[in-house]
Amino acid sequence: MTKYKTVLLIFLAFPFCFYAQKNNECITELLKIEEKNSIKNFKEEDKVFYLNYVVTTTDWEDQVIVSNVKVYKGKDNMHFFSEQGQIFQDDNDVFVVLPIQKIIIVNATNKELNNVRLGNDFYQFRKSFLDSCEVTKCEVSLKNPEVKTLELKVHHDMGGLLHIVKMSYKYNTKTEKIISTVTTYNKDYKVKRVEMIFNEINLSYDYKFNKARRQVLDKSGRLLPKFKGYELMDDRDKQKKNK
Repeated sequence: MTKYKTVLLIFLAFPFCFYAQKNNECITELLKIEEKNSIKNFKEEDKVFYLNYVVTTTDWEDQVIVSNVKVYKGKDNMHFFSEQGQIFQDDNDVFVVLPIQKIIIVNATNKELNNVRLGNDFYQFRKSFLDSCEVTKCEVSLKNPEVKTLELKVHHDMGGLLHIVKMSYKYNTKTEKIISTVTTYNKDYKVKRVEMIFNEINLSYDYKFNKARRQVLDKSGRLLPKFKGYELMDDRDKQKKNK
């Protein structure tokens, strides 16, 4: 798995709103917490959605990648930071910085994709998937009664689209926050296990975006001094040739 794909996997691993068997106490509580903290509640154009989490990815050779991730998402902007890479996006450009390879990839923003919002079809898909899961654990922590653990076994993986075998969630009923999630995959998927520990989710964070290119290039279009020795790959040229 390339480092570029790893960066995208880390970002996409973030779970959205969960729906499942509502007759289960843990799932009912989890639903309320996810509803409160879901990115779908982020509607104000002048506000920033902030997410800080640690993701540990284990592949089938038991190689482990640990990433400390910070994501800032606005209406037309997104900044993503981790040890494996950074992403800077605005309404025109996307810059992907890969420090290990010393490569910076530039693409034009896909405005149609950028304008996509999570609709009812997406949530219906999530509901159908999790409704098919079996609750194998729903219990209170002996050390802290405010913390609960929910474990789900996957029986019908949407025709093998998701490759998920089981999932677990740990959450705090008092603070109404998800503490961690663990997703285990079958051998048809590129990784075996993904664990995420959530440090902070904020739907109204104080953060200022500037142009994505200013994170990487100076006013003359040259790489900033901190990126000395990096190769700049402009994929926008390829897109123009393919048109």
